Amino acid sequence: MLSKALWKKDYKQAKLLLWLMPAAGFLFLVFNRMNKLIILELGTIERQLQLMREHPENATIYSFGYEFTHYRVALAVLALGVAVLLIGMERRGLHQDFTFSLPFKRTQIYLNKWLLGFVFILGSVLFTNLLDMTVILLSPFHDYFTLSVHVREIFRSTLILTAWYTIVLFAGTFTGGALTQILLSLVACILPMALMSMIGSFFSVHGPGYREVLNPVIRRYLEYLNPLSLVTGGYSTASLYLFVICMVYILFFLGAGLYAYSKNKPENNGKVILFPGLEPYFLWFIVGCGALFAGLVAKDFNTVAFYPYQKSGVFNYYFGFFLGGAIVYFLLRFLLKRRFKFI
Repeated sequence: MLSKALWKKDYKQAKLLLWLMPAAGFLFLVFNRMNKLIILELGTIERQLQLMREHPENATIYSFGYEFTHYRVALAVLALGVAVLLIGMERRGLHQDFTFSLPFKRTQIYLNKWLLGFVFILGSVLFTNLLDMTVILLSPFHDYFTLSVHVREIFRSTLILTAWYTIVLFAGTFTGGALTQILLSLVACILPMALMSMIGSFFSVHGPGYREVLNPVIRRYLEYLNPLSLVTGGYSTASLYLFVICMVYILFFLGAGLYAYSKNKPENNGKVILFPGLEPYFLWFIVGCGALFAGLVAKDFNTVAFYPYQKSGVFNYYFGFFLGGAIVYFLLRFLLKRRFKFI
């Protein structure tokens, strides 16, 4: 299934960003840990250790997993860049024509791109966490080292970043260029909960208290449907729940990506959407999202000042809903008819 020629070609395309992954892990996690635990004045270290000995119930060098957030975000940004280089930017010039002329199935080409990103994600997470553990063990705070924190972090970050990389790689299989792939990936960061929030706003206009139907605990867990929440979260997410969410994302979007990549037509490169049959569904979905978002924003805008008896903001909501939907409709119709060559 793997091909040395494909591996070398894809590696050459994205090697700069691929090797920036472990470098980013060192900068955003390991170097920060060194600053906190080693590169301190001797008096500061002694005071911190003394305080931790006096209050052992609160003695920890970890911050509920949130100290891992910065390096995870950095790796997510680089993973996005790698996916764009391997698919979106490849559509420029004759790079994709050359790739498709090679004696490999398209599914094999796509799987090779996915595996390349996965290997560097896994390697970067392992490298970063091993260095982080080494720094802690060599610091004066070595007695407070907890192996389970790092094991859990390696498992968690690998799952989350692989799911994110799979999503953004899939976005490139049906978009016609790098810019569209980036924009669609950024929208995907917040789309699940954004949709729930917008739909909730729609129903709350017609029936106050709609948002209270969902239990606060359920709402908190539903937030982790957002890839952005997965990347920036700490250890508050249940491990099984996170595993299921990430595996669903990986399996679904990897399968969808393999199918879409095997069916796309190079003559549609440069268009917003590569598949003409999907354009009507894409158009009306985006129009619906734009209308719901405009209604959400407009619902409470100056309601009391202009309509003191219109407490529910129904008029404002529908004014924003139809105006926003119309603007998005005509703008997207214009974009879908154009072919962009810049990226």
